[in-house]
Amino acid sequence: MAPGCSHERARGGLGGAAGGAEMKFALSTLALPAGTHGAWLPTLAQLGLSGLEVVPHHTWRGRDPASLGPEAAVLARAARLAEVEIVGLHGLLDDAPEAGLFQGKEALQRAVERIVQLSSVCRDLGGRSLVLGGQRWRGELDEMTAWGELLQLLDRVLPQIEGHGTVLCIDPLAPERADFCQRANECRLLVDYVGHPALGFQLNSAVMVANGETGHAPFSVLRGRLDLFHAAEPDLLPITTSGRVDHTDFRRHLAAISFREWVVLHQRATADVAPDLEQAARRLTYHYRRRDNASLVQLVAAGAASCPTAH
Repeated sequence: MAPGCSHERARGGLGGAAGGAEMKFALSTLALPAGTHGAWLPTLAQLGLSGLEVVPHHTWRGRDPASLGPEAAVLARAARLAEVEIVGLHGLLDDAPEAGLFQGKEALQRAVERIVQLSSVCRDLGGRSLVLGGQRWRGELDEMTAWGELLQLLDRVLPQIEGHGTVLCIDPLAPERADFCQRANECRLLVDYVGHPALGFQLNSAVMVANGETGHAPFSVLRGRLDLFHAAEPDLLPITTSGRVDHTDFRRHLAAISFREWVVLHQRATADVAPDLEQAARRLTYHYRRRDNASLVQLVAAGAASCPTAH
């Protein structure tokens, strides 16, 4: 029998091109000029990007999340026409200083309301992931009280968004943005403790470098549980330009845990958007397109083609 002649295995049990189970690539709207994102959607497929992650404060600057229904409908329609999938929303608490953790009861309640409203927007866009973002500074607040407040937030949010079909992704943050629940292991322990289906996990390459968590351990414990990965550089520089992030190594970590979800190109818009975006997309796919098992996939595909047709 030819190698890979099992029809079940040839359908994609080994991943890669033969099974259509590679990582998917998306773009953060941060990489586009503010407020002009619908017009860029037809370009994404040409760049090898099939998804879009929306940063609300960049896409709809200064707008109340409760009033975004019409704008979300326009963007959703443009995405359908361009055959681009909306991945979700990122930075739910960015640009909202009045809402957040460790600022008192009113700020906590405003954070709950904002997250739930944006979850509704995400649902209407057809997206799933909600990356919390923002900052997490507990300052002089004792650690147990800080954990208690974060759990309060989740306890109020998660039952409301579960019906939307969205997942709130806790994301590790770099040292300049947090002094609490900052590292990947802390965030994972929180997700494990809460154990709610609407609570997920996101990793960011630049944050992992900043936190010294570039080994395989943070990935291995998230096998089958990682919802989203951001390919990013420090200070949101164009991908690969800082020289500090080994994206090929991150791809190997993701491949080792059979990651098949979205890898999001997460960088700021440059002055010369179109050519720089094309170059960034090429770099993203070069570093994150799976090649480690290319010869094995080709062998399995060739073996499947030589198998006799079942009658």
